[in-house]
Amino acid sequence: MKLYDVLMVNSTIDGMNLVAKEGPAVNTRNGLLILSETTGAHPQLRDGVISVSATDIEGTAQALYRGINATMSERETHAATVIDKIEKEDIITWLQWQVEDITAIIRKLPQN
Repeated sequence: MKLYDVLMVNSTIDGMNLVAKEGPAVNTRNGLLILSETTGAHPQLRDGVISVSATDIEGTAQALYRGINATMSERETHAATVIDKIEKEDIITWLQWQVEDITAIIRKLPQN
C-alpha cells in the first residue's frame, strides 16, 4: 500500500473499512483513494476521495480513469485532506462522540 497511485475500496455494505484509512496512512506517493459511498469510512473521508456507487460499473471506470490521470497537484490535495481527517478524527475523537451521544440520550430519558 505504500506505493499505490490509486486505491479503490469498493465495498457494498460495510460498517468500517480500515483499508480506506490504512492505505492513505502508509502511502508515500500521494495516492488517490476511490471509495464507495457505502463504505463505513466514506462519511468521514468523502471530502478527500473520489466517491463511487459500489454497483455503478461505468461510474467506477470513470473514477479509475480520473484517478489514474490526476495531476500531482490533485493527488497532493486529496491525500492531504484524507490524512488530515484520519489524524484529527482518531479513536479518541470517536470515543468522545460516543460519550456525547450517550449523554444526550440519557438527558432525554424521563427522570424518576
